[in-house]
Amino acid sequence: MIELVLHPALQAQLTEVELLEIAMHKSVITRLQSLGFAADYQNSDGGTLFYCGQDSFLTQGIGIGAQETTASESEILDGIEAFYHKYQEPVNLEVGLHARVTFLQELARRGYLPVETSDVLFLNLKEYEPNQLAFENLEINQIDRNSAAASKEYEVILQGFGLEVDAANLEFQSTLYNSDNHYSFAIKNEERTIGGGSVFLYQDMAYLAGASVLTEFRGLGAHKQLLHHRLTFAKEKGMKKAYVITPVASASEYNMYKLGFKLLGARVKWSKE
Repeated sequence: MIELVLHPALQAQLTEVELLEIAMHKSVITRLQSLGFAADYQNSDGGTLFYCGQDSFLTQGIGIGAQETTASESEILDGIEAFYHKYQEPVNLEVGLHARVTFLQELARRGYLPVETSDVLFLNLKEYEPNQLAFENLEINQIDRNSAAASKEYEVILQGFGLEVDAANLEFQSTLYNSDNHYSFAIKNEERTIGGGSVFLYQDMAYLAGASVLTEFRGLGAHKQLLHHRLTFAKEKGMKKAYVITPVASASEYNMYKLGFKLLGARVKWSKE
């Protein structure tokens, strides 16, 4: 059996980005629970299992299978499946390169398959020179979560992601952007909101949690300006590291490389249903 052995520093960084994501997910769930929504999480095998509602992209396990354990892989997976079956949800696990080979073998034995691959990228903010770009007619402002305009700005961001603008999606977007340590921004073209993005801050780390721009306004430099604005914001807040997760070989990933981000490794989502 061939087993991938990672350099300890790389393994620590891959674990670090998982801890950052886990902190963000827990922040969202805490807010959902305070609003009376069904949401839950459970620590498991060095990571965390999340339930944020049916069909939510946050309903998944993160950081599972990476720590030394005396429990059997079968017992661990039994517990994971029990958590999601309680909510009638399929099991989706984001598994990194540093996961135990024996855990991956148990997933395969039970019929789980790799269904999606993404890349984990890292930028040292100590080396990043803040760059507030000045594209003509584009302006970025932090979204005031208490303003009457916030809901309209969330609508545009949903549209930019290609998501339906309905009550459920608006409620979730509002919950996501209003969770602790989450900061959101709207970008305007001649006073019209055309998109937005967010960043989550935890300890000395920043997680770029996604940005969108309406289709008809792409190509104006809005995505690039949103990216630099959030990195500058994070550095000014004292963050030392920035992480982002992108689809493999995507335009987004290519743009991150041009900015100086470095590839840490791949992560695979495993699912059976």
